[in-house]
Amino acid sequence: MKGVEVYVYFATTEVTMEEERPLLDLPTLVATIGGTIGIFLGWSILDAARVFSEWFHKLLGDKRT
Repeated sequence: MKGVEVYVYFATTEVTMEEERPLLDLPTLVATIGGTIGIFLGWSILDAARVFSEWFHKLLGDKRT
């Protein structure tokens, strides 16, 4: 069996160098994640406080909701 030869030719010899940089640095990433977690925990804590308040008013027989 005879081997196969492959020839590759390029249209130009010009080389383009690109630099890849992260969109967020570490402090910005930590602040973004912390802020997002804080928003969701804040909502869940407020919702839990509202539910507890309604339950407490029903326990005492108060007609307010």
